[in-house]
Amino acid sequence: RFLGMVSLNGYAKPGGGHATEKDAASLPGFVLESTIGQLARYGSGAVQPSGTQVLYACAYGAGNMLSRAANCDGAGPTGRPLGYVWASASALPAGYTAVEIFRCRVGNDYFTTTTSACPSGAVNEGSRGFLAKYQPTATAPGVVDTTKSFTVSARVKTSGQTEAQAVV
Repeated sequence: RFLGMVSLNGYAKPGGGHATEKDAASLPGFVLESTIGQLARYGSGAVQPSGTQVLYACAYGAGNMLSRAANCDGAGPTGRPLGYVWASASALPAGYTAVEIFRCRVGNDYFTTTTSACPSGAVNEGSRGFLAKYQPTATAPGVVDTTKSFTVSARVKTSGQTEAQAVV
């Protein structure tokens, strides 16, 4: 069962340190920089989508680094699964645009970027896979007059899921 997506966010700690996480609760003192894209959900009841790999958060320095290896590329700690990244842009589900993510390093500080050219002074340590970015469908002007009353309806069949389901 594919249980949906979860946002992957970039955080910074004033005074130094970066982290890439799906939830800020584990990052006291860090502030949100941006939402980078969407991972396929990992966890209880989830089945790994075709064409994906687990993405791990590895504690390192003041923040963390991303790895596709549970041993954190030999850095020491064991990674904590964040979700699934796609191995190629073509493997993403229909309706999503691929966003390739790269791990950059300055000294002991790791951060994630969506361009292969890391900022000046940073070392690019390679791709970590592809995230999904939802591209909403645009409608022609005047399809729905939002200045007047209108109704929207949707049918959702959850099949007895225990997790909350998002409908977009």
